[in-house]
Amino acid sequence: MLEDRDTWIDPAAPEVAHALYDAAWNHPDGPQRYVLLDAVFSARLPERLARWLDADDYRSLYAGRYQGEGLDQVAPYLLRLPWVPALRAPLCDKLLRLTRGKPMLSLLTTSASFDQLADHLGRRIEAVNAEGKAYLLRLADTRSFAALLEVFAPAQRHRLLAGIERWSYVDRSGAWRGVDGDQRFDPEAGAEPYVIAAEQQRHLQWLALPDALLRFVQLRAP
Repeated sequence: MLEDRDTWIDPAAPEVAHALYDAAWNHPDGPQRYVLLDAVFSARLPERLARWLDADDYRSLYAGRYQGEGLDQVAPYLLRLPWVPALRAPLCDKLLRLTRGKPMLSLLTTSASFDQLADHLGRRIEAVNAEGKAYLLRLADTRSFAALLEVFAPAQRHRLLAGIERWSYVDRSGAWRGVDGDQRFDPEAGAEPYVIAAEQQRHLQWLALPDALLRFVQLRAP
């Protein structure tokens, strides 16, 4: 049972903390690990990140692409995790407290640099529906990401996951889920928006319905 109006999903299972802390990841060689957060679920997330991290270690995926008042408060943010366990642990403590009960935590494993990954994700958040209406995909909302994985055609999935060895995330039940991608970026992949067919859009709306109903009940509870 969800605890309160600020709780959207079940608390994260112990596997989530194990994956973040992972003392075996203690050298700079090989794949790096990055956290993706959704600011929609955490008030003043940019201000928190500014206190926790150096400016070069986090970035809004909207930065340099979209402008508008308040966008920084609803943007997806990519964070570079330190490979030194002693430095990573206090940051992960904060992240686990921040994201408890919220569908906003993903861990991406990749050999790409921070800039490469941020650019790749920034070029994968635009979509148009069958009527030609443009909108932004909520990749950092783990419920939305899971729905996209279910609905996307194989070529669309490949385009999203190219260059990402593994994309792990906290699901509705708090379980740690993951999907394997392709270690290589596709240099031929374009930056055009995803075209979401009418049937795909209906499927996405159907998958979002349980969360919408649960939220309706939560907000009207005494």
